[in-house]
Amino acid sequence: MKYRLVTQALALFSFICAIYFRIYKNLGESKRIFWDSMVYYCGPLIHNLEGNAYGSLISCSATLIDFKFVYLPIYLTIFKFYFFSPEVFFSLWIIACTLSLAFIIYLLKKLYNYKNYFFVLFISLFSFSGIPLYGYLSGNISTVLYLFTILGIFLACSRKDSIVYIGLILITLPSLLKLHMILFLLVPFSFVDSKHLKKIYCLLPIPLLFILINKIVYPELFILFNKNISLLPYVGDMGVGSLKFINSINFKLFNLGAPFSSGVHNWQISFDNLSFKNLIYDFLVYFAILSFVTINTYKMRKVKFGNIEEISSKIKISISILAVYILIPRLKQYDLFLCAVSAYYLINSEFFMQIFRQNSKLIVFILNLFIILFFNIKGDNYFIFPFILCIYLLTTIKYLKLKKINS
Repeated sequence: MKYRLVTQALALFSFICAIYFRIYKNLGESKRIFWDSMVYYCGPLIHNLEGNAYGSLISCSATLIDFKFVYLPIYLTIFKFYFFSPEVFFSLWIIACTLSLAFIIYLLKKLYNYKNYFFVLFISLFSFSGIPLYGYLSGNISTVLYLFTILGIFLACSRKDSIVYIGLILITLPSLLKLHMILFLLVPFSFVDSKHLKKIYCLLPIPLLFILINKIVYPELFILFNKNISLLPYVGDMGVGSLKFINSINFKLFNLGAPFSSGVHNWQISFDNLSFKNLIYDFLVYFAILSFVTINTYKMRKVKFGNIEEISSKIKISISILAVYILIPRLKQYDLFLCAVSAYYLINSEFFMQIFRQNSKLIVFILNLFIILFFNIKGDNYFIFPFILCIYLLTTIKYLKLKKINS
């Protein structure tokens, strides 16, 4: 009871801080919300007028500052939002993002069998220093894409083969816009019946084939697109994910490679003076981690996390979602919609409590505070990746022990 009261009090404090830092401060200082939205409007518009949308977009909308279009060339012809006025498009985009977020939270509630929608809403948006709320306020297209992802995961839990297949396709679709989202196929990989594994293997190369098609059909535009993507590590836009931490460790501890830039975008950097050979150390470590997590996920398929199959599947889903967040190379605030609820469910499960035995209630209470409150005063988000990594490693150690017992 005492832990519950303290948690509720701090949750209220967390809510107030999130509202202050993510809405009041944002509106008071910049007077801008949904700032990413105009990228999808201005990129295709400038392409239609000038034939090149991979340069500066500021001539289209001053609110963009120095943002650039970083999506495949085909979307310059698909995203013809300029048929609307900027004001109408902006309103429609807010509606699309809001509805997507509402359905994401609804599906998370259904997936984890929570009774209270508003509880899931609170955990989803106001956890991790309110970073997911900030991601929603950015207006990034990821809000819509994650609706496809969670709907796909939800459908993949079905006992009907046809519905499972539809779920796998839905999980794959967002990767056609953002390549890293193909990693979410690891989630059904952890629990679907073995007969569906071939479908996952067939879906995995689709985003790469889609990129290859863009390269063939739009060769000149693809070069410009590739240049913008290649510059991201050096213009201060690599987020707080695995590659950022790998790069920091390699450079600061071992003096390997070159450090990523951080902070405000600086697209004026000279492309000719950059040596991408410096990144090879980072990618070698990343692919080692990718291999480790993928093998672990495969091993987890045969492990039972309790006597009730439904609960065991939900624990596998939670662990594999956290695994994906470990692997997302460029983790941004708009990627975190699925993270907090999955982490919360896992931390409060009987399986996780068994890791600590006698001190389980106190440790789980502290970890819940990490999700709900930690760093909320500053609004920092660099702690998120280490926190997810620690939870994942703890569960990995535990389920490897279970695997020995089950075998």
